[in-house]
Amino acid sequence: MVRAEFLMRRIACHSVTAENFSRFGLVVDAEGATPEFINEGSTKRFPDLASFDTGVQAASPVIGIYLANARTFPLRIAKLERHRQASQVFIPLGMHRLSWLRRRAGKLPIGDRSRHS
Repeated sequence: MVRAEFLMRRIACHSVTAENFSRFGLVVDAEGATPEFINEGSTKRFPDLASFDTGVQAASPVIGIYLANARTFPLRIAKLERHRQASQVFIPLGMHRLSWLRRRAGKLPIGDRSRHS
């Protein structure tokens, strides 16, 4: 059975800042960074906001924040990016719908393959 003192514990909440979180790790924040505009200007990209040691010399992970504006549908897809040696993680930073598109692995469709090799 759980004791009443445990259930009635008070927990102090504090804002997370780079300074007060530093003993636990790094806060990734875009404040003060200059964005690049991508995706036909609909997205602000804040690249290289944090780095870490993977233990492998060839690996150089990039941690960034992307702030995207909502698109209108139907959406015309003009091009897809190819990330040969990378993975991406999408984490919505609010209660918003998220749509994404990926193509199957394999050969590229007939067309200009030179840009993708």
